[in-house]
Amino acid sequence: MKRLFLSVAVVGCGGGDQSWSYDGVKAVDLAVSSGEIEVLTSDDGQTHVEWSGGGVGDNARPDVWLDGNGTLVVDAAGGILGGGELSVWVPAQVGVHAHAARGEVSVILANPSDVHGCVGAGEVSVAVPAGLYFIDAAVGAGSIDSDLVHDPEAEWTLSACAGAGEVSFTTYRDATE
Repeated sequence: MKRLFLSVAVVGCGGGDQSWSYDGVKAVDLAVSSGEIEVLTSDDGQTHVEWSGGGVGDNARPDVWLDGNGTLVVDAAGGILGGGELSVWVPAQVGVHAHAARGEVSVILANPSDVHGCVGAGEVSVAVPAGLYFIDAAVGAGSIDSDLVHDPEAEWTLSACAGAGEVSFTTYRDATE
């Protein structure tokens, strides 16, 4: 019985480092079960994805596809004993949606954009250029910190949530110093 279990586990293991690049992305939708998501500004107009992780199950390696609406989906939220680090570089004004069941979501953008980040347990930090934003934040148990100006009529929306943890909004300048 032990041999059978070990052979199944070895066959289902995977991961390692992988990367992808795409043109024409309008938004990104990112998910990990356990780990970190980091979103930064791309300098070359392309969207780049780097994955480092692994585990056992369906998403020991993330599923990556560009849907018909121009949204790049990176799904690393399946499997068991999985986890990893997902780094994504997006061009200006590409919308960001990022979710980690457990871990950290960090979005640092040099240009304004719509951002939604959420964690079940952990931390969400969003850094964008100074300006006016519609800010929506919720934390079940933890704290919310913001040095950005909330304007219900703003062009850009920043939303973040944490079941248990911290949410912070800062200016891009402060995040890069």
